[in-house]
Amino acid sequence: MKPDTLEIYDRKELLAIAEARLKWAEEYRKARSLCGQRRQELNILLASKISKYRGMKKNLGYDMAVLMLLEESTVAQEIYSEMTITEDKYKSLEPIMAALESKVMLYQSLMKWQATGDRY
Repeated sequence: MKPDTLEIYDRKELLAIAEARLKWAEEYRKARSLCGQRRQELNILLASKISKYRGMKKNLGYDMAVLMLLEESTVAQEIYSEMTITEDKYKSLEPIMAALESKVMLYQSLMKWQATGDRY
């Protein structure tokens, strides 16, 4: 790309980036939503068992209670597994989306520079 003009292929690339951002944002939203649903399901299961666990251990924290639940419930294990997988997925999408955002900001700066002649 020449620094003084934004060629037509650069505009097409900018459109492709926008479409990619939309795709990744939708994947991010789905994964984050699913993770939240699974976390809620896990908390509901935990709430049904917490009094039993507190009877075994008085100063019971959340993490220990989840571990105790995972030891005895295969349903909780499946929910927890899916929750961590979707959490990893949406967290891995964050840097991709940030990189696409940076690229768009670069193109916007170049377009502004081209339109106004300002270099800063």
